[in-house]
Amino acid sequence: MYFNKKLSINDNKLLTNIYYCVIMLLYWRYNSMKKEETKQKLIKISEKGCKFIKVFKILCIVLLVILALALFANCLKLIFMDSVIEYLNDNLHLWGDKTFNFSKTIGIGRVQITVKEALEQNLYDDIILSETISNISPVAFLIVILVFLKSVKGLFISIANVDSPFSKEVLDSIKKTFISLSILVIMIDVLCGIIAGLCLSCFYVLYKYGCEIQEENDQTV
Repeated sequence: MYFNKKLSINDNKLLTNIYYCVIMLLYWRYNSMKKEETKQKLIKISEKGCKFIKVFKILCIVLLVILALALFANCLKLIFMDSVIEYLNDNLHLWGDKTFNFSKTIGIGRVQITVKEALEQNLYDDIILSETISNISPVAFLIVILVFLKSVKGLFISIANVDSPFSKEVLDSIKKTFISLSILVIMIDVLCGIIAGLCLSCFYVLYKYGCEIQEENDQTV
C-alpha cells in the first residue's frame, strides 16, 4: 500500500510537471505568434511609409530642381548683369512689359514693376538680387525636407529590421529624425523650432532610458 501510494504521488508530480511544461510551451508559442504578428504589422506599416516617402521625395526633388534652375539663372544674370541690361535695352519691345514683384519700395508689401520701368529707374540689378536671395530660402528648405524624409525612411527600416523597437538602431534613427525635424521647424519659426527641439529632446531622453532598461533585461535573461 505504501509503495502504491508513493508511486501515485510521484505520478501526480510527473503529471503536474508535464502540465506545467505544456502550459509554458503554449505560452511561449502564443508570445512568439504575437511577436511575429506584431512584427508583420510593423513591416507593413514601414513599407507603406517608405512608399509614401518615396512619392513625396520625388515631388520635392522636382520642385528643388525647378528652384535650383531659377536660382542658377538669376546668378548668371548677376554675373553678366551689364550684358543682360544691354540686351534688354536693345529688346524692350520684347521684354519691356514683363513685370516683377519687387519689395524694395516705400510702403507695405510688394509692388509690380515692369522691366522698362526697372531699367529707367536703375532697379533691375536690385530686383534680380532680391529674387536670387528669395530663391535661396526655399531651396534650403527643400534640402532639409529631403534630409528629414531620409531620416524618417531610415527610422521605418530600423523598426522593421529589429526584434524590439527599444534598440540602438531605432534610437539612432530617432535622433537623426528629431534633429532634422527641429531644423525644419526652426526654418519656419525660430521660437516654435526651439520649443519643438526641447520637447523632442525630452522624448528622446525617455526613449533612451527605455532602451537602457530593455538592454538590462536582455542581459539578465
